[in-house]
Amino acid sequence: MSIFYRRILLFVSIPLALVFMVFLFLYRFNYQLLSKYKISPKINTLIIGDSRIAYAFNDQILLNTLNISQTSEGYIYSFPLLQGVLKNNPQIKTVILGCSYSSISSYYDNNMFVPHISARYFYVSPFDIQIEVLKKNKGNLFLLLRKIITNGVRNLITRPNKYSFIGKYETYSTNKPLTKNSIEKRIASQYYENGNLVNFAAINSFYLLKIADLCKTNNVRLVLVNTPMHNYYLSNVPIQYKERFYSLIN
Repeated sequence: MSIFYRRILLFVSIPLALVFMVFLFLYRFNYQLLSKYKISPKINTLIIGDSRIAYAFNDQILLNTLNISQTSEGYIYSFPLLQGVLKNNPQIKTVILGCSYSSISSYYDNNMFVPHISARYFYVSPFDIQIEVLKKNKGNLFLLLRKIITNGVRNLITRPNKYSFIGKYETYSTNKPLTKNSIEKRIASQYYENGNLVNFAAINSFYLLKIADLCKTNNVRLVLVNTPMHNYYLSNVPIQYKERFYSLIN
C-alpha cells in the first residue's frame, strides 16, 4: 500500500474511531436511563401512544395521571418503554393506550424506522430492534447516527421528563384549513399505495398484543382509546380496516 493511501486510511480511521468511542460511551449510560426512570408515587395512570394521544389528554387536569405520548410512536417502541416504566413504578394500575384504524396499517410499519423517530428510542430498545433500525437505515446511516448521538448527549444533560424517549401532552394549532381534499390525502397516505389497499401492519399489531400481555402479566388495566375523528375521515376509512380493528381489539 502506498504512503498516500496509508495517510488517507489513517485520516479516515481516526475520526471514525473517535465517533465509535463516543457512541459506546453514550450507549452505556443511555441504556441505564430507562432502568432508573422514576415517576411520582402518586401517579397511578400512564398515558402512552402517538400524536392523537399526545394532543388529546392534558395530564395537568387529570388526577394522578402522566402522559408520555409522542408523535409517530409505534408500538414497537411503546412496548419496551412501557416495560421499563412498569418495572420501576409498580404503583401504576392503569395504562391508557392510543389505538385507531391507522394503527394497524402497514403505513406504521413503513414509517417507524425513519431516523427522526427510531433515534429517539434507540438506547431503550432491545438489541434485535436496534439491529433492525440500523439495517433499515443503511442508506441514511450517517443521519441516523448523528441523531442517535445528539439524543444521547441531550439525555445525559437534561431532566428525566425531557429524555428523547419520554413524550408529553402537546397543544397543536394551525391556520391551514381542513378540507375534503386534505382528508382524502391523509386517507390515501395511511391506507393506500398507488390506489391499492395496503396490507395490515404486521409489526405494530404484534407489539400491540405484546403490550396487552405485558399489562395482563403486571395486573395493569389496559384501556384502548380511539380518539374522535372528522366524520368525513371516518366514513372513508376502508371497511376492511374497521373490521380488522374491532376483531383485533376483541
